[in-house]
Amino acid sequence: MNEKQKERWGRVRTKGRARYIISNVIAAAFSGVVAFALLWMSMYAWRGGPASRSAGGPWSVIAIAAGLAVAGYFQASRQWRRSEREYVASADAKADRAAIT
Repeated sequence: MNEKQKERWGRVRTKGRARYIISNVIAAAFSGVVAFALLWMSMYAWRGGPASRSAGGPWSVIAIAAGLAVAGYFQASRQWRRSEREYVASADAKADRAAIT
């Protein structure tokens, strides 16, 4: 972890783990809804009329958003653990270097 990444992670970790994970879950679910809306709009433009039912209805949007929210949770918690481990390791290494010199 370089100095710029360490500085950024220091700001993120002061806001808290829960806030970090929730914001990532919301971003993942929102991106799924936007992608689904883009799919519907492109099908509408391609066909020149309403999209067929094969593209899914409102329940498929909810299912996609829920699935991506769950995936976003697991990804965000994994990223938090990895970044925290790197941050602590670089802080320990910096403290060791300071003690040697």
